[in-house]
Amino acid sequence: MSDQPAPEAPEKEAIDRRDPVEEAGIKIKVGDARAAAQMIPVGERGYITPQDFAQMADVAKAMANAKEAVPIHVRGNLGMSIALHDMAMAWGFSPYRLANESSVIGGRLGFTSHVFRAVMNERAGLRSRLRPTYAGEGDQRTCTVTGHFKTEIDPLSYTTPPIEKIRPDRNERGELKGSQLWDEDPDRQLFYYASRAFCRMYAPEVMLGMYGSDELADAAGMRVGAEHAIDVTSEAEALAERLKAQAAQDVEGFSQEHVEAVLNHKPKKKLKRGKRR
Repeated sequence: MSDQPAPEAPEKEAIDRRDPVEEAGIKIKVGDARAAAQMIPVGERGYITPQDFAQMADVAKAMANAKEAVPIHVRGNLGMSIALHDMAMAWGFSPYRLANESSVIGGRLGFTSHVFRAVMNERAGLRSRLRPTYAGEGDQRTCTVTGHFKTEIDPLSYTTPPIEKIRPDRNERGELKGSQLWDEDPDRQLFYYASRAFCRMYAPEVMLGMYGSDELADAAGMRVGAEHAIDVTSEAEALAERLKAQAAQDVEGFSQEHVEAVLNHKPKKKLKRGKRR
């Protein structure tokens, strides 16, 4: 046997376990709120996953305070934020993304057609995405969507009525009372309509209580979006002309002289009942 000592094992590279926050000299006060927040886990996709209603309320409060990160109907609205979190957790979506696909029209919460198709693709057990086919032209145009559920032998389909039967009415200016896609992109709007109808017919359990923003707009006869704002310039100009005409006729209205005259007027004191001068 050799008398030479055995070679020493190479030292393992030390793992730096220092906290960069502590190294920077920053002291974080761990209060009740922070301790509660540290108990809420974050999922693999980066989504916050509350474990009970108390945690959901805490997370929803943060979203309600997110300002420009969420639409205006969610800002400061804890109940709305909790409702969106509940739906997002059931569907496996980010509540912030779901909130930004929502709107309030006619007093009801609605979602874009993207949400309907995303829920169907994610939760309804389809073998593949819904596929549209079209038939007919103009007002007789129809859309058929086909989907194949994993538990079904044959695929299922839904065909819309002709576009003339489901398109909303027009107002006195000839504009549609609802989504303008019926005019601008009818095939896409037919696909949205057919997708929702397919979902409600064959998978109501995943769409229960959901409404589309465009169908709420159609039902309310509303034109939604900043691009459909009404120009009231002519009405404002007409009002300004009427006010000028009244001023030229010395009609009493809101003027400095008239206000001062009213304020300086001292009405006679009323006599108390039973007393005479």
